[in-house]
Amino acid sequence: MTSTSSNHAVRVENLSVSYGNVVAVKNASFSVNHGTLTGIMGPNGAGKSTLIKAMMGLVRFQRGNIRLLSAHPSQLDGTCIAYVPQQNHINLHFPVTVGDVVMMGRYSYMQRLRPPRARDREAVKASLKKVRMHDKKDRQIGQLSGGERQRVFLARALAQQAELFFLDEPFSDIDFASEKVIISLLRELAGGGKTIFVIHHNLDKVFEYFESLLLINGEMIAFGKTQCVFTPENLARTYRDSHMVLAHDDDAAVIPK
Repeated sequence: MTSTSSNHAVRVENLSVSYGNVVAVKNASFSVNHGTLTGIMGPNGAGKSTLIKAMMGLVRFQRGNIRLLSAHPSQLDGTCIAYVPQQNHINLHFPVTVGDVVMMGRYSYMQRLRPPRARDREAVKASLKKVRMHDKKDRQIGQLSGGERQRVFLARALAQQAELFFLDEPFSDIDFASEKVIISLLRELAGGGKTIFVIHHNLDKVFEYFESLLLINGEMIAFGKTQCVFTPENLARTYRDSHMVLAHDDDAAVIPK
């Protein structure tokens, strides 16, 4: 492993991940500084979720090196990394309240079988206020709208007080108000030095949302500043098997059919 700059919150080198004989991610290499909000984009099945799960240490990789905060993912404790999964991976019938869900973000700080302390309850309260959901802390999670649920899962990540945030399609099927709350918070977190990766699919919001961008379709197509990466040429390579129409003006790089 080569030496890393102290500015690199995340460094990935020649990462490859396979499931049996199927290569999900091939030879991905990039580094991200602290305080960066990065979008990850590509078609369905491109390896986006596999990439972030490998980075978090949730799936094994066959080749390459990963350093998060200058350490291997397995060397980090549960407070360093916050993960917001896709909503379709959540059991909405489980009898748990909004407050209970956000308190889960405090588990790494709590000794086994110890009830929450004042600082845990205060962290939950503050996190719910940030996502404007404190008035619904006693509501059952399944009773919320999709946008409200996404705000609650972000609040859980905030309560964890992590340094690295990984969000899997947080803007999918949510209302405009929730989208504004979430992106505002992500920008605030990045401005405070947190490092954030967001799997994203809406091409219209890329310039507005992300400082840097990673395009992937099995292999990494491009990575860098959004204005350099989000080009018709890179998008054509990324979505080569998708039904897309390229535009050639400065306002829209692609138009989904």
